[in-house]
Amino acid sequence: MKLRVSHKIAIVMFFIEVLFGGILIFYMKYELNKIEELNYKALKNHYLEEIKIEKDLVNTLEMERFSNLINALQVPFSEMLFLMDEKGLKKSIQKILESPFVVGVKVCDSDLDRVFIFGYKEGDKNFFNQNKRDFKGADIKLLEKDLYILNKKIGEVKIFYTLTPVNKKIDEITSFQMKAFENHTKMLREKTKKTLFIAVSILGALIFFTLLVGYIVFYLLVSVRLEKLEDGLDKFFGFLKNSNSKVDKIEKIEIGPDDEICEMIDSINENIKEVETIHNNLSYFMKIIDEYVLYLEVGDDLRIKEISEAFSVLIGIPKSQVAGKRVGDIIKNSNVEKVFEKVREVGFVSIELKIQKDIYLDMFISYKSHLFTVLAHNITQERLLKRINSQLEDIVKEKTRELQESHETLQHMFKMVQDSIKYASIIQHSLLPKEDLIKKCVKDYFVIYHPKDIVGGDIYLFYNIDDDKCFILLIDGVGHGVPGAFSSMFAKAIEAHIFSSLENLSVTDVLKKSNEYINELANTKEIGFDMAVVFVDKKNKKLNFAGAREDLFIIKDGEVKVLKGDKFSIGFNQKIDREITEYEITYDEIEFYLTTDGFLDQIGGEKEFSFGKKRFVSILKEISHLDLQAQKEELFRRWYEYKGDNEQTDDVTVIGVKV
Repeated sequence: MKLRVSHKIAIVMFFIEVLFGGILIFYMKYELNKIEELNYKALKNHYLEEIKIEKDLVNTLEMERFSNLINALQVPFSEMLFLMDEKGLKKSIQKILESPFVVGVKVCDSDLDRVFIFGYKEGDKNFFNQNKRDFKGADIKLLEKDLYILNKKIGEVKIFYTLTPVNKKIDEITSFQMKAFENHTKMLREKTKKTLFIAVSILGALIFFTLLVGYIVFYLLVSVRLEKLEDGLDKFFGFLKNSNSKVDKIEKIEIGPDDEICEMIDSINENIKEVETIHNNLSYFMKIIDEYVLYLEVGDDLRIKEISEAFSVLIGIPKSQVAGKRVGDIIKNSNVEKVFEKVREVGFVSIELKIQKDIYLDMFISYKSHLFTVLAHNITQERLLKRINSQLEDIVKEKTRELQESHETLQHMFKMVQDSIKYASIIQHSLLPKEDLIKKCVKDYFVIYHPKDIVGGDIYLFYNIDDDKCFILLIDGVGHGVPGAFSSMFAKAIEAHIFSSLENLSVTDVLKKSNEYINELANTKEIGFDMAVVFVDKKNKKLNFAGAREDLFIIKDGEVKVLKGDKFSIGFNQKIDREITEYEITYDEIEFYLTTDGFLDQIGGEKEFSFGKKRFVSILKEISHLDLQAQKEELFRRWYEYKGDNEQTDDVTVIGVKV
């Protein structure tokens, strides 16, 4: 078949369309990749800056709260250790263990060279154990603070802590932000791929459709008519050469609105609509970048060529009024043009600039092909946070100074109180009977004297009537601490008056006279005490006992017998209008014991019950074969182990006597 002009035109149009389509696809892909790259960098910088700010803020706030808590509790730790206040130390340790950093707190007593208390955390529960070993591990850190009272080191507190909770929280923040960034980037990439796929699909369909239609139009319509036209022209020129020749009938060739030219025009219009759709999608994508990315293009003459809507809104100048202005007119910083000149020399610069009043940007400026490109991130809020943090640090320093001044005042007052209490303790101990006085009365003895505080309300007395007779008194005054100490001194004064002014006293006389004198002197229902009185007559081998809410425990032949005192107390402005029970026992050799309720009422054990009289009697029977000093050690050990980590409830006094 002869290759006509119409065929050549169709082939040329096909190759032109393929070439144009390839160029268009390449250009679209290049522009989309460029937009994606710019957006990726901007979003990545934005998320990394947010992660950095949140990391620093979390770390700073957690560590500052931890440090302030430790410094604030250092002085109370010293005071409670000095006062042997286990309950207070436990509360303070539990407060420190609330911090997610802390895993254990150990308080050591320098005077006793031992661990006073060790609190630690396992899971969500707190435990206390003096024998707990120190924590070890790469993630465990140790903070040591010396404890001082009156400029004298009395111990130290060791705090075992770990930064694992903060690092975990920071990792969670980083993971969350990076996941958000990846999702955002993935969404943009999927949208870009989708747009490119649609464009390529449409263009491919257009090329195929154009090729098919062009072939039909040019071959079936144009070619046929051109053949007719050619045949008619041949006949016409043949007629001109030979006028005698016969001319056949000439057919008329018509071109209507449905002809190939009109169809080509319609096809071009459809292609224009598809290209317009692609253009609209690209415009929408560029609009998103324009609204959210701080982007700026500056010419070689430092005049603005392009600015994003986000940048325009930030500086408060309409986008239409920015083009053509010098960069120094919109960025109000005297050094901005110098910065751009430096970028021209080195190629790129990353810098923080104040562009207007109270607006700071972190800017990345690059220079290529006589064009400056600026991508910026607003760091105004970050700087504001830093300024607020600085102000908070100043406030903390001022409050710390005030607390220090208050601490010095309290320390002075505390010293005065402690000196007074120590002096009272010296006085109270001087009231207790001396060893040589006691041994004149008995063969052997022991005393467990363990006040709840530095001074206490318990007191024991020995009065020798002659070489063969003596009185032994145990008094449990109301209260403990300083009030109890005054109560015990009051009782001592009354008993001293009774034994110095009266003769031939019985154990019941001592109780009655004590009640009479304390009511006469105090005349109040607030002052009184429980009391046990034992009279020993070594010559006649007799022992007499009477008690006011105090019992006598006797061991004879390996068995324990309890002589119960009467159910009334001495003092409290009440009269004794009943017969007082008096016990008289003859003996060859006997051991007996007196105890205040502080020993029997101590809370402890697995079920948190009181120590109890039954347990006390059982232990006495169990250790009766030991000498008195060994009995003392075993009694105190059993009581102390039973108490465990519980606070001592009252003053403790136990007397053991062998006659």
